[in-house]
Amino acid sequence: MDNPIGSQETSLDRGVRHFWGFLQQYGFLVIFVVIAGLYAKSKYEEVQCKEAVKKLNNSDRSARLRAEMQRIREEQQRKAKEIVQQSVEAEKERKKQERETRRRALESVENYDPKKHDGFDVRRNPLMSGGHGKNFTRKPRFGRVKPGCGPGG
Repeated sequence: MDNPIGSQETSLDRGVRHFWGFLQQYGFLVIFVVIAGLYAKSKYEEVQCKEAVKKLNNSDRSARLRAEMQRIREEQQRKAKEIVQQSVEAEKERKKQERETRRRALESVENYDPKKHDGFDVRRNPLMSGGHGKNFTRKPRFGRVKPGCGPGG
């Protein structure tokens, strides 16, 4: 075969020519095999689908799955009920604490005695001089020896 470009024939050209010759000789057979393969594949998928439906509709399996789903649903409902109950108890406890705090605050306001809270008492007010930033005590601040009681005296 003459090449119109004038270059030498490559292995790709030989491969294409060989393939074309094969198609001319056995083309109808290749088409038949492809069509038969597609038909067999579709039938195989159809049979698989029927088997899957048959398996899904099996009464024993369905009964087991239903029982399992019922068990899981009951467990989920039990857990949800516990969570709700815990949150209700926590809310009750929080409200109880809030009421108790409010009651103590009101009680402290009602029982307020201004004589006990004298801000001008030097002994109790650390911001006034003489208190030295400490609460007043009747004990001496430093361990001094009283005159006449010690070795010098």
